Amino acid sequence: MTRCELCGSSRISQSLSVCLECLRERPESLEIVRRRREKWRTSIGLPSHLPRGGMLKCPLCVNGCELNEGERGYCGTVINRNGLRPLTGSWNLATGLYYLDPLPTNCVATPVCPAATCRGYPEVTDTCGLEIGRYNLAVFYGSCNLDCFFCQNAEHRRMAAMGRPLMSLNSLLREALRDDVTCICAFGGGPAHGRPSSSRSTGRSGIRRLGSRDCAGRLMDFKIRGYS
Repeated sequence: MTRCELCGSSRISQSLSVCLECLRERPESLEIVRRRREKWRTSIGLPSHLPRGGMLKCPLCVNGCELNEGERGYCGTVINRNGLRPLTGSWNLATGLYYLDPLPTNCVATPVCPAATCRGYPEVTDTCGLEIGRYNLAVFYGSCNLDCFFCQNAEHRRMAAMGRPLMSLNSLLREALRDDVTCICAFGGGPAHGRPSSSRSTGRSGIRRLGSRDCAGRLMDFKIRGYS
């Protein structure tokens, strides 16, 4: 039976090695959790901690990883190779997968989404109310700039470490341009470091009603410049 490393309690998550009471009351418990997190990330090939002190600062998310030559970002998907580069070799390729999700779907933004209520009709939807017979293009990015212990989609970490599966901009565009696709949901993992590729797929779609929403339902900022 797994027990707390500090007090011996059996009321514990095996992943943390310390109990809830110690996490709340004993500051040294956080160091134990930090070491376990770093050990696990290292074991699958991801950076153990946020890179600091490097010559190149990554602008793709709030982590602002500071990378030396040859060093990977905390998300695991970008690297400093004579400049910031994706591990895939091209900003037109991203680690992840996508699928068509029939609408209405289980998106948490449904109650306030303009495409699921009459508030978006006719500007961003062809129907007043829930869209039936249409699809959400669900884009699952295989990486994240966070490292939550109990993430419901934890497989994104292994995807980032392995660099596969891959999805291309052209394939995303092909699906986004379907007449029955009316929105894109980027999730994972997180879409922040995939913004250069996702901005191209949404920006080139040319669909009046196509919206880009992250898994929290917020409009994503796709005004990304300087990537090729």
